[in-house]
Amino acid sequence: MLATAACLSVLGGGVTPASGRLAPAADRSHEHVAAASHGPVYAFVTTAPQGSHRERLWVGRIGAGAPTVLAKAPRGGSFDLVAISPTGRRLAYDVTTARGNTSTYIARTDGSVRHLLYGPGQGDLGGDYVWSADGSSFIHQTVVGGKRTLGLILARPGSKNRRIPHSAGVFQPSPRPDGGWLVGHRFDTYAGHPSTSCVILRMHDGLRRQVAPNCGGPVWRPNTWEIAAGRVIRNGGQDSISEALMVYDVRKRAAHVLPQTQSASTNGIATPYAWNHNGAFIYYLHITWGRDERSATYHLMRIRPDGSGKQNVTPPRLRRPFLLFAMQPA
Repeated sequence: MLATAACLSVLGGGVTPASGRLAPAADRSHEHVAAASHGPVYAFVTTAPQGSHRERLWVGRIGAGAPTVLAKAPRGGSFDLVAISPTGRRLAYDVTTARGNTSTYIARTDGSVRHLLYGPGQGDLGGDYVWSADGSSFIHQTVVGGKRTLGLILARPGSKNRRIPHSAGVFQPSPRPDGGWLVGHRFDTYAGHPSTSCVILRMHDGLRRQVAPNCGGPVWRPNTWEIAAGRVIRNGGQDSISEALMVYDVRKRAAHVLPQTQSASTNGIATPYAWNHNGAFIYYLHITWGRDERSATYHLMRIRPDGSGKQNVTPPRLRRPFLLFAMQPA
């Protein structure tokens, strides 16, 4: 893998000035103030406006006004993946040209700095990558021949990759904020239907435990051993499904489903994306539809883990059709 000083300075939190020397990492205390006064940073990709043939990558912060366009894909190209750092100050994304050449960039979410991390043929971060808890590395799927294989990799550009032991079949990893563990899900069956179950892994030795069946897309709650995840509460086959949020205590092996997030009598999916900085709220994307998914509507919601305080926090422009969505992890 190739890396430049500029790439590493962005990963480390500093900015590369015009002289090319590395600036010291910025004080992050103001970020906690911003997170407390507003919500987490989010990003999404919209389809190309009619006639432009260029997808747009939008970035904003919950409660801080309308999002802005951070980048545009090349004509005929696309954004393939977006991941926001734990501080909310940086964002990594993949963009592919009309000819199929993929590059990975790291950018400041305020739009002030953007660096090429990997150009076409220089390596990549694999599928479904996320930032590590300290923002210094990425956790991603191993990729061979364009297909996901069994195992997760901890990668810091410029350093040797490290395979996370016993991570075979684990998808959508979410690091615990202290960095010692991660949670993800694996594919299996539940009540006779295809399903996912949640597993946790200890980062340094891969100690692995299955913690919950019928559990998907988990995210860690700060300063606890709890996760938010999706749980299917009705499965009537294609286009007929209800999935609500649940809060699961890993140590007590106790699940608490939040029926306020999705009724079992209607079609819809509640997908958790992030907790706020102190774990008081879960942010989730709520997708509902009628007879089929072509009538789907999308809303970004937040709710307390006890089911109270439900609020629609859908930012402007997210109501239009979008292709990708990401949020700042706690």
